[in-house]
Formats: sequence, C-alpha cells, structure tokens
Amino acid sequence: MAQISKIKNNHPSVNDIFTSVKVGKNAEALHYIGPDGTENYVGISHLKLYPGLDNQYSLLIIVPRDVVYAPLTKIESAIIISAIISILVISLIIYFYAKKFISARLRNLSRIIHKFSKYVNHEVNEAPETAKIVANDEIGEMGKFINQNIIHTQKSLEQDDKAV
Repeated sequence: MAQISKIKNNHPSVNDIFTSVKVGKNAEALHYIGPDGTENYVGISHLKLYPGLDNQYSLLIIVPRDVVYAPLTKIESAIIISAIISILVISLIIYFYAKKFISARLRNLSRIIHKFSKYVNHEVNEAPETAKIVANDEIGEMGKFINQNIIHTQKSLEQDDKAV
C-alpha cells in the first residue's frame, strides 16, 4: 500500500481504487481520471506469492479509454459503411426493377392505348393486340380493362360495318 499512496491525483475516482486495494477486492474496469485529465480504466487483481505469508500484492493495470474503445470505433465505422453500401445496393435494385418491369409494362399499355385510339378514330383498320397480363396488380387491372374495351369496341365496329 505504500507505493499506491504515492499517486499524486486528487480526483474522486482514485478513492475507488484505494478502497478496492485496501479491502483486497478484485475489480475490473473501474473508471479512473488520470492526473492529466485523461479517462482511463483500471483493473485490479490481488495475489499472494506464498500461501503462508501475510503479504498481499496488488496488480493494477491502467488502460486509456481511447485504447479500449478503438476496436469498437472501427467496428462502428464498418457497420455504418456497410449500411450505406447496403442501402445504395438495395436502392439500385429497386430502381432497376421498377425501370425494367413496371416502366416496361406501363410503356406497353401506353403503346396499346395509342394504337387503340388510332383504331377508334379509323386511322388504322386493324384493332391493336390485347395486352399480355403478367401480374394481378394495378397495372394488370388496367391491362384487363383496356383489353375489354378493345374487344368490345372491335365487336361494335364490326357490327357497324355489317350494318352498313
């Protein structure tokens, strides 16, 4: 105890270290503010060199807080970078999916509607092909509705031609 008492530090965290050493209590990661104001962690272990002797030695290990948390900072940075990359990849996948499947289906319906309009206005003589329904979603519902109108209009115009 003689050497530990030579510590020149008046911070209250030193009292926890003194108490653990005096009572012979092993301690892990006690918070300790060094004389220069740096945050540290202290580990204390007590040992006897020979069971019959009353002398007890205390081993203190002081590690700066920055050294303890350095691996965590690297892991945190890796997690943040991974999350950003994952978000970018998922966004690109969604973008290309939407562009390829949704936009293509909408362009196809738009093309069919333009042909249908030309057919209704007698600009062309043949009815457009019906839309191929690939999914039972909103776009598929629109395609079904357009197909019904194409078929209905085609039958009506054919009846009109037979009547004339």
